[in-house]
Order: sequence, then structure tokens, then C-alpha cells
Amino acid sequence: MSSLDTSIIQLRKVYARTPTNSFIPSSHILISGGDGSTSWNSVSSIMEVSSFKTLKGNTATTFSADLYNSLLRISTTGVQGTFESYVQNSTLMLSNYIPPIIVSEGSVPIVWEGFATNVPNPQILTPVSGNTELKFLGVGDITLSTINSQNATFIAISSYTAVGYSTISGETFQWRPTLYSTLSTAYNRPSFISSVPFATGLNAWNWGSNLDVSTGTGGRDMYFSSITFQMNNIIPYIDLTRTSSTRIFVNYSPTLFFSTMVRGTNESLIKEISTYIQIESPTLQPPRIFQESVITSYLTSQQSQTTGGDSNYYTTPTRHEIDPYTSFLSNYVANNSNTLNFTIYHRLVNADVTDATTQSGFSTTPYVSNLTSKQGGLYIQLINQGPLIT
Repeated sequence: MSSLDTSIIQLRKVYARTPTNSFIPSSHILISGGDGSTSWNSVSSIMEVSSFKTLKGNTATTFSADLYNSLLRISTTGVQGTFESYVQNSTLMLSNYIPPIIVSEGSVPIVWEGFATNVPNPQILTPVSGNTELKFLGVGDITLSTINSQNATFIAISSYTAVGYSTISGETFQWRPTLYSTLSTAYNRPSFISSVPFATGLNAWNWGSNLDVSTGTGGRDMYFSSITFQMNNIIPYIDLTRTSSTRIFVNYSPTLFFSTMVRGTNESLIKEISTYIQIESPTLQPPRIFQESVITSYLTSQQSQTTGGDSNYYTTPTRHEIDPYTSFLSNYVANNSNTLNFTIYHRLVNADVTDATTQSGFSTTPYVSNLTSKQGGLYIQLINQGPLIT
């Protein structure tokens, strides 16, 4: 082996081999040893080097680098406004922010910017993906509710209100076209009829056989109830601008059956039957009868034990008025704005028999069955005075 010390060497081509006369790998470079010596080796022998040639996401498509792709581009346009990228202190930063969805649990009286800015009774929903912040507000009779664990929003409107809106539409189309603009002042003062759906259980229909019958203290009158119902849904339609605009009626078509009577020598089998409505609530004691709702009729089927085993029946339709202001709303406020139970009661005058020789009526507790039709047996009618046409 020979050595040469010179300042400048100019060559056209250089071939080099290892000390063992082997070929130098193409990935090796000439590296200084720091003491004047050199050696052929890879860059990884003097520093840690890692590199990626291919990028892959959640899909099968890949991105591969080559000699011309010296710039790696990061795009966040897939979910605009919720996924951003930026460089900070030579570091690529990725941020992901999905705005929440704000839902008002309940309803607001009107559409107003203030309610949209400060949502009443807010419930925050965190979506999985989205482009902006959304706010849902129930207006009037539309009520929103949420199930947070499922990110779900429910929009509900009562069937009673839907019937009222349908009735308003039908009445409006019957008006003369020339009066449409004038009669538009009827907004929020509808008149409608709605059936009371059949229901069982507490505070519902007392339907079926063997109804409970009681006798007044020291008298011969008999009492029993047939239907209990509620009317909270009609409160928004009562005109509060004056206490004479709204009227409420309960239309009742009973089908009641009684056991036979005994015939006395001094009394007729025709018995007076009074039907009325009273409210019941733990905070309103004793129960209060609406005097304007009392309807008096007669049990005229006149079946007695001497004529056979036929039963007596009462099927006379009745129409009961309830004053929406002095009877309904005043008691509703007195009940701390809690639901009132309206119960239809019946009173059979002098129906109990204590002297079977002279008196006519039921010698024992009567057998009473309420078989009122479940469809259409009870209707509530609200009438609002129409606006003045000028």
C-alpha cells in the first residue's frame, strides 16, 4: 500500500472498493472519522434516520412520496369549519372542534331573537359531526324533549291542538274570500270541538258494571260518577282580553243501566236525575260543584220488579256549560296551576227506598253500569266570540 500527500487532485471518474476488495453499497457515503481518516458507511451509522415513503388513512387509498413531492399538503376541507390545521413552532397542529346543538326543553311563547340568543331551559347535545351550531326551540304548543345518551331530539304536538288547527282551517275556508284580510284578527282565538279519549285507571272513565253508589246522609238521594277528565290543553285558547268572550261546553251522551225498582203506593217510578260537573284536587277541599253545569232530567224507563227482570236505562244527551273564568281559571290558579280533575256526577232524587210499602225506587243499592260509547261519548266545545268586522 502506498500513500500520496497532495493539495489538489482532479479526476474524471473514481472507482472505490472496501479494504477486502468488495463493492461499496450504493447507500453508503464517505464519512470523516474526525481524526483525518475516512470510511465508507451509511448515514444511520452516525445519526438516527427514519423516513416514510407512503401515507395511509382510514381508506384503502395511499399517498406515496417521490423525488418531486417535496411538500406534504394537509387538507381540512372535508369537514369545513370543524377541523383545522396550522404550524406552530415548526410543529404541525391539528384541531377538531364540533359545536354543540342547543335545545330548549319545553316551549317558548313566541318566535323572538332573545330566546334564540339565550335559550330557556337549555339542553346541550354534543354531535359526532356537524358544520355549525344549531338551536331548536319549541313554539307555542310544540314541545321539544331530548334523550342525551342518544343525541336525539323529540318534537311533540298534542292531538287536541292538531284537531283545533284543523277546525280553524275548515272554518277559514268557509269564509267569504273578500273577508280574509279583515277576519285575520281571529288569530289565536279559535272555536273547536274535540272528543275526550277513553281512558282507564285513576282520574279516568268510571266505565263498566257495578259502579260505586252512595246515599246522601239522612236522605234518599243516590250519587255516582261516570267520567273524570282534564282540560289543561284548552287553556291557551281562552281569551283573556275580556271575561265574556270564551264559552266552554261539555257534551255528554251517557248510556247508563240500572237494576229494576220496587213500586210503592204513594210514589211514581219516574225519578229525577241531575247531572253536573265538579272539580276535585287535594289542594281544593271540599270538591266544588259548577252550578252552571247542573242539568236536570228524568229516568223514565219505569221498569219495576213486578213487570219482570228488565233493567232501567238513561240515555238522554246533556250539554253542560263551564264558565272558563270564574269556574275554570280561578280554580286552576287556586290549585297552583296544577291539573284539575273534572268529574261528571249523577244524582238520583228520592231513589233509595226505606219504606217498600209507600215509596218507589231501589230497595237496595242499585246495580249501575256505565256503557257510554268510548268513541264520541264525551266532547268538549270551546267557542270564542269572533272579531268585529268593520
